Amino acid sequence: MNLEGRILGNRYEIIEKVGNGGMATVYKATDLVLKRYVAVKVLRDEFTTDEEFIKRFETEAQSAARLVHANIVSIFDVGVDNGIYYIVMELIQGKTLKEIIVGERGPPPWKWSVNVAIQIASALEMAHKNNQAVRWHTLVWHNQSPKWIFEDEKGNKVSKELLENRLKDYILTVGNRYAKDVCSVDVVNECISDKNFVLRDGNDHSKWFDIMGPEYVDKAFFWAKQAFPNSSLVINDYN
Repeated sequence: MNLEGRILGNRYEIIEKVGNGGMATVYKATDLVLKRYVAVKVLRDEFTTDEEFIKRFETEAQSAARLVHANIVSIFDVGVDNGIYYIVMELIQGKTLKEIIVGERGPPPWKWSVNVAIQIASALEMAHKNNQAVRWHTLVWHNQSPKWIFEDEKGNKVSKELLENRLKDYILTVGNRYAKDVCSVDVVNECISDKNFVLRDGNDHSKWFDIMGPEYVDKAFFWAKQAFPNSSLVINDYN
């Protein structure tokens, strides 16, 4: 559904789409009452008849609205307009992390990275103090893992055994540090091909599959269950 030009709740005029997520689409809009730009997060069409997703969407808005912090976007409003569920929030203008890295043609300076990490940690601390649990996104991403993970000390393709050990150590280390604060974990993300709806293989940009085979999904879940015994474990995939 293209909402550009539409007015939601007799107040928010949609200007353009600025992003997509697994559950929702985010638009830039004008608040016609306060005369300012806002971000409007709209639940995707396929979820508007699913009571579980609607409840999750509304819970997200309520949870975020309780948090007031410089590094957490503010929630202004929530509503439904002719079956369109939406959350209105602060619009953050600027560059994405990807745009910054590409623009600098490489990793940013470590001091800059530490400063960003401190701000993120500060926001998480605020959420934790308000009894907010964290959704971990994501442990294993089919094509966005650092290059070194798939290489040995000589720069050659890593062995299956070594990659399994790295995956296991990573998942168990993360769980040991953060499990008590995590309610849900995206164990494997976007592992289903949008071409033929089977597991992405080495020809579809998955080095995990290329080296470990399809069992990398099973093993990731096996270790995640050990690492996060009280969290829900899911595959997060647009398909």
